[in-house]
Amino acid sequence: IHIPAYLTQSTISMTENHDIEFSGSFNLPAFLGILAVTALLVRGGQSQRITPEIYAAVKARAPQVELATVDNSDHHVTLDNPGGFVQAVRPFLAKA
Repeated sequence: IHIPAYLTQSTISMTENHDIEFSGSFNLPAFLGILAVTALLVRGGQSQRITPEIYAAVKARAPQVELATVDNSDHHVTLDNPGGFVQAVRPFLAKA
């Protein structure tokens, strides 16, 4: 699979608060648009990083991508609510 350079020219760094930051030109909708398989996009219920507009852009490019929202969690879903993460992902994996 060829991944265009504009999707990979980003920097990942960790802040003093141990949050991970992305900078550069990473484009989530475009990246997911190259997927040919079903995928699950998991977002924290309190996170503002995956907005309805971003998910709409993802669906426009990759209609096979599903969204699961995990309540009581922010961006780091697996840390904030591991049980909720499992509950959100398990039905998706059961379809495979």
